[in-house]
Amino acid sequence: MWEHQYGKPERLDDVIGDATSWPDPNDSDEKSFRFWVKWADWYVWPHIQLFDSWEDLVDKLNKLTPAHLEGISRKMKTRNDEQKVQLVANWTKIFNKIKSG
Repeated sequence: MWEHQYGKPERLDDVIGDATSWPDPNDSDEKSFRFWVKWADWYVWPHIQLFDSWEDLVDKLNKLTPAHLEGISRKMKTRNDEQKVQLVANWTKIFNKIKSG
């Protein structure tokens, strides 16, 4: 996935600490990828339906009814709405802190 980064941002060891063992998220090597991919949206967001192969996907889809799919979609929308409220509140706090200096 070359598009996970744009350019090569400087690693800010003075901010994150140089003692961290975390690989640079902007590195393209396998070690960095394996470390960071476990936090990709599709692994951490609730209600995401994962599959291990095309056959597994087809099997899972054949078992889901339209009602199941609508339920999953509704749960995703509810979670997205909740997350939006939380993000707006967090960014509002940050901007208010910056404004108050």
